[in-house]
Amino acid sequence: YNCADNFKPEVVYDNRNPEKPTAAFFISDMLTEAKIDPYVLTLMPSASGVKYTDGKYLWWIQDNQAVLTDASDLENRLLSDCIEIEE
Repeated sequence: YNCADNFKPEVVYDNRNPEKPTAAFFISDMLTEAKIDPYVLTLMPSASGVKYTDGKYLWWIQDNQAVLTDASDLENRLLSDCIEIEE
């Protein structure tokens, strides 16, 4: 993904277990570019788009854009305007 401020998180989707699909969210340290341990988010029911959460963070994909928010405050966008890039 390529997000606002040219931030590029790596998101790996794992659907091998259909009862518990996950998204592993890798964020690199902005200064060293070293990968920090991933956040593993679980698919949750959604009326709009696709949502993954761990109770603290929410990765919400709608149409061709995604955002990472604080799960308890959806207005608090930690990453916004994320567009999936093909590699």
